[in-house]
Amino acid sequence: MKHFKLGDYSFQIKAFEAENNTLQSEYRFKKPITITLVYDVEQMLKINKKVVSNEVTNEDVDPVLLLWDVKNQTWFQAAKTCPEPWTYVDKKAKVFKVKVCHLTQFALFWTFKAENGIFEFDKGVNDTLPRPPPNALIEEDNNVLYNRERYGGEMVLNIARYKGSTDPIILTWAVTIEPNAPPSFTVSPMFGELEFSEGQWNSSIHLWFPVVPETNQEIRIFVKLLNVSGGAMLGKFTRVKITFTPTVGQSEVKTPLENNSSNKTDLLLKILLPCLSSISLIIGIMATIYLCRGWKRYHAVNQAETSFIDKDPP
Repeated sequence: MKHFKLGDYSFQIKAFEAENNTLQSEYRFKKPITITLVYDVEQMLKINKKVVSNEVTNEDVDPVLLLWDVKNQTWFQAAKTCPEPWTYVDKKAKVFKVKVCHLTQFALFWTFKAENGIFEFDKGVNDTLPRPPPNALIEEDNNVLYNRERYGGEMVLNIARYKGSTDPIILTWAVTIEPNAPPSFTVSPMFGELEFSEGQWNSSIHLWFPVVPETNQEIRIFVKLLNVSGGAMLGKFTRVKITFTPTVGQSEVKTPLENNSSNKTDLLLKILLPCLSSISLIIGIMATIYLCRGWKRYHAVNQAETSFIDKDPP
């Protein structure tokens, strides 16, 4: 766990030895003494604003008094100079007490549980303006409605890092498609990693939808944050549902029975129409022949009658 220093200063406590009239900087006590300090959270945040956000509160901060080890040239907890370490923190009053058994150079540091960050999907609720396409518009129920006009085959899901941003962090994520989705529906990529450097607060997952078939049913996928490295934590909002609404209306889609009946009707028409055309042609030819024969008979009878009338009597 990283310790944040409160400012660029430290303090030194020395023991005065009356017998020799001298100050001793590395004096050891037979019994512990108590050091009481008052700390300022706002000052702590301001000094470390590169890696600590304003979301950190009094309840998050854990002050710690460190002691400079001259021999090893490093800081370590002052409370551990006593056989039985003891500390007390009143976070409401911002008062810190610690028992020490060794005097030397001291400095007040502090730490907090989420110093490596808390990772969640970012709804963008603090943005003054809506994020432009293809950034996802996440609704209150953590759902995104896919709209072809807005997203055009792609979507960006924003990830935020809250409270602390110390150390590099790797976040892993994955996509799950509901089983009832059409086989032709595809998402790319289906999983991946995001790398956050120290001091980096934001990143994003970029999804592509190469094929979104026309269908009369909803298609749903889920994007989930799976894991983070380096002591970071996942927040509460770690899963987003993306819903692809039906692209074909119910009135435009036939049921299997209707499709079956329609297919049978089409097949019958394909068979019968040529037959009906042939029958009509035959009937037409027969009618023409019949009319021609009738006309010839009528014409022959008419000529015979005319000849009989014009002939002179004997």
